[in-house]
Formats: sequence, structure tokens, C-alpha cells
Amino acid sequence: MSVVSRSTIIQTHTPNELLGRVSAAKQIVGQAGPDIGNMRGGLIADFTSSATALISGGLLCVGAVALVATSTPSLRRPSGRRSAVGPADIDADAAPLTRPSAAERLDEHETYSAVGGVADEHRAPT
Repeated sequence: MSVVSRSTIIQTHTPNELLGRVSAAKQIVGQAGPDIGNMRGGLIADFTSSATALISGGLLCVGAVALVATSTPSLRRPSGRRSAVGPADIDADAAPLTRPSAAERLDEHETYSAVGGVADEHRAPT
């Protein structure tokens, strides 16, 4: 659930030219964050107790959410910079998008042999 909400916020509030960089940073935080949290919990549990580690982790999460909510109120309101494509954005005269069949895709790219299904031009010389 948090991955979807983070991705939605990033995609709706980030300019297109920065979207790749910001998405990469989000991925790093998403992968490293749980490990850092586990390390924090382990260190606190070593010095105090597991209950203290659990409660302090929950309080830190609530505090972080409150900090982000108060420091960035624009995240709670749509900015209008980016929006989903709606019916008004669709060109009525444009040809419908169609997906080529498997046979059409094969014809475009390479010829497959009847034996083994391996492309002739990619087969090693015998």
C-alpha cells in the first residue's frame, strides 16, 4: 500500500524532466529504509528492551508523518500540474491503438525455423 501511495505522490508532483531521478531516489529509500529501521530497532532493543524498540519505532513513524504533513501541505491538495488523461484529451479522429498479433511481430523481427523455434539468424554456425 505504501509503495502505491509513494509512487502516486511522486508521479503527480514531480516535473517530467526529474521523474526518473526522483523515482530512483524513492527506490533506494524504499529498499534501504526497512534495513535501517531494523538496525535502529536492534540497537535500541540491545540497550533497552524489545518493547521499547517497538514503541519508539511506532512513535518515530507517527512523528515523521506529522512532520511531513505539516511541512508539506501541498501534498494533501492536488496541484494541477499533472493530471490523468480524460475523455476531453482523446482525439476522436485518431485511429484506435491495436496490438499486433504474435505472427505479425514475428514477421517484423525475424524468421523462425520450423525445427526448434530458434531464429535462423541467431543460430550458431554448424
